[in-house]
Amino acid sequence: GWSSVFVDVLSRNNDVGVTGPLEEHNKRILTQTFVSRRHMDIFGYYFPPLVRNWSCDDWLHNVYMPSYNFWRKEILVKNTSVGSTKYDIKSVSSKKLEREIKSGRKTIKNWMKAKGFVKLNLLERITRRFSEE
Repeated sequence: GWSSVFVDVLSRNNDVGVTGPLEEHNKRILTQTFVSRRHMDIFGYYFPPLVRNWSCDDWLHNVYMPSYNFWRKEILVKNTSVGSTKYDIKSVSSKKLEREIKSGRKTIKNWMKAKGFVKLNLLERITRRFSEE
């Protein structure tokens, strides 16, 4: 199944990042997300407490941008319950969301630095990908 595709893409990137399929009704951001346990090690939560529900997808999609968002658009899914919400919408202002995204990116950077992970440049990532195949 496609979960193995997600595991593979994260494992090739030190298990850091977010991945997931393209949702037919929302092609703007990842809405069906997949992360490794390392996400919880980095943050201690799946979504920040301030971001209750309405902007969770936006936060997770953007916090790993640009280098650690591995959106697999070739895998298409369809949410069959589009239209009405099944919960009370708890929105956060765009300004607060942007602050949370910036803070999250800093958290990722600090965690990676503390653990000795080095962000690979594009050439290194391409070389690594082709040497593994």
